Amino acid sequence: MNRSRFMSIDKVPTVLLEKDRFSRSAEFCYNDRSGGGNDGDRSWKKMKKKTRRALRIGGTLLFIAVSAGFSFSNSFPQAKVRPEWRAWIRANHHALTTLDVNTLDDSDLDFLQKTLSGKRIVGLGESGHGVSEFSAAKVRLVKYLHENLGFDVIAFESSIFECFAADRLAAVRPAETTLRDAVFGVWHTEETLELFEYLRTTKETDHPLVLAGFDVQISSLRGAAGRPAAFREAVAKVDLAFAETVYDRDSTFIRNYGDPAWIAVNGPAFKTFYSNLAWWMEARREALAAAYRAEPEIPKVLLQTVRSMGPFIDELLAEGVDQTNYRDKGMADNVDVLADIIYPGRKIILWSHNYHLQYDAGEEQGDGNLRTMGWWLDKRRRADVYSIGLFSGRGTACWNNRIEYALTPVRNNSLESVFESAEKSPAFLDLIGTAPNGFNNWLFSPLPAKSWGYFDVVITPAGQYDGILFFRNVHPPRYLTSGS
Repeated sequence: MNRSRFMSIDKVPTVLLEKDRFSRSAEFCYNDRSGGGNDGDRSWKKMKKKTRRALRIGGTLLFIAVSAGFSFSNSFPQAKVRPEWRAWIRANHHALTTLDVNTLDDSDLDFLQKTLSGKRIVGLGESGHGVSEFSAAKVRLVKYLHENLGFDVIAFESSIFECFAADRLAAVRPAETTLRDAVFGVWHTEETLELFEYLRTTKETDHPLVLAGFDVQISSLRGAAGRPAAFREAVAKVDLAFAETVYDRDSTFIRNYGDPAWIAVNGPAFKTFYSNLAWWMEARREALAAAYRAEPEIPKVLLQTVRSMGPFIDELLAEGVDQTNYRDKGMADNVDVLADIIYPGRKIILWSHNYHLQYDAGEEQGDGNLRTMGWWLDKRRRADVYSIGLFSGRGTACWNNRIEYALTPVRNNSLESVFESAEKSPAFLDLIGTAPNGFNNWLFSPLPAKSWGYFDVVITPAGQYDGILFFRNVHPPRYLTSGS
């Protein structure tokens, strides 16, 4: 559970985030191991006794407050901010006038045409997964980028296989089915469903929006259920007997990978199996390509899915910061394959947590060995990428298990206090086009900020993101019911 300390920007204490009971994807709410089993419990046991006790108390109080219908309040006073910082942010930000994806006036977003000029990959982050305004804004941004700037692939922090398989049927199935079969349960919300409704309508046009994923993890057990058969079908094009072996082995892995005891014993052998399968597919690349001439992406996605199992198993077997490092390097590798092999030349939008997009999460976590996906993208394809971090000031949000919490007070002279002083919300600030001076030196120096709107961290804004989108007040998302 520990990256280098007891939490990280994409994670929150296990005691607050038990296994997701609201999603068939069975996503792990604390450590994103997204399967069955008790990995959160295993990590919990390894924590220091004093930390466990503090989290138990905090989690219990939060649970009691929610169960009793306690009304959270963010009526804390306006935080102080230096006058020169306030004057500068008021003069230099762009205000979004609406979060309505169906608005007929997108002129408030036209500044993006200059800001994103020459960028092929745009990352849309979020400091926490359970915020209505974050998803609503991202849906509107995706639609604008698709319709006005030529971006036609939306890639989620979800499984590369499940998202691809769901996209193949997106034109003929309900949008909610596509959503549930593709992405983690944290995005099973009415706000995100609007994106999938929009995606479905574009399938009938000559400029369809393509759904993709870049995670090495399994994000939907519903979607993953079809993976063994997809592997069998592809391998059978060349070797019928081996195809049955692949089907059986992949079925066994999907059925058991969430059990820590099982993965501890069997993980290394399955890593070897997937490595050998990747070698087999690479050696028969031409034959597989010939068998899928009508849909050339299929063998490419299947091969990269197989490759992703290596870092996924490594993550499942690892502890501490290595968990992030294995997963996030695997995600960066998947982004490279999406951009260079599966969808070459196409513009891609990444939908993710801030944690995976920021360029130096190690600064925030106090661990120079931490390497998130953004670190790799910075080193490999910096000129192509524009990453936007989303932050909030006050209000309420939800942990990954849908328990509501109140954002903690904004600190004086912090990122949140500066953006609150802009007086407009949502407020966007381009960091690439900003030259340092005595009025904006807070962008280029370590600055107090919040992860999840709750935990105190310190970041150098211009060293972490290319742009920041800030929301003064936020609310929990509207979750889809299991029977909807």
